[in-house]
Amino acid sequence: MARLQAGGVNTLLRLVDAARSHDPRAIVHVVSLSWRHVDKGGADKLIVANELSGVAFDLRPPKKAKKGAPQEPELTLSHDELCGLVAVGDMVVDVLLEDEHNCVVVVDGHPQGHAYARFAAGVAVRCLKVRRCTDVPAQRVTPPKDATCKDVLKRLKACRSVDAMHAAAAAYHAEHLADRFP
Repeated sequence: MARLQAGGVNTLLRLVDAARSHDPRAIVHVVSLSWRHVDKGGADKLIVANELSGVAFDLRPPKKAKKGAPQEPELTLSHDELCGLVAVGDMVVDVLLEDEHNCVVVVDGHPQGHAYARFAAGVAVRCLKVRRCTDVPAQRVTPPKDATCKDVLKRLKACRSVDAMHAAAAAYHAEHLADRFP
């Protein structure tokens, strides 16, 4: 049974229901990557994740442009956001380890959660491996569709500790994203 799932605002209810259907005693935690999305969707607990700086995440799609106006560009992750997502993955592992009935649904502000929610869940899977957590069965999540998130996850697979994952994310940002951040 998948105790870790990732989705978006449109899939939250279905994911919470799926967690409960596999385990009637499930304690479902929703980890939101957007302070704008504070609906528990029937879950037991809601955690609004924070960036490294302590500010709540606001990972959501760009606003729809008015007719004739240019479209807002897709989000480029800041250093605090990228490294904060690694910290979110580690925090998700802590929640899973608290109780064998804990389930976590990571959601972002996108409709399906194809990028950042999947990325954070993928980081959590990697954290489970590097922390050698035998209390939680192996978890699998669908990889993110975002190219940057895929590249960072590839880099994190080479890491042997959570601290190394933080360092790898910071190095990736410095090499590939620092010049694109506004």
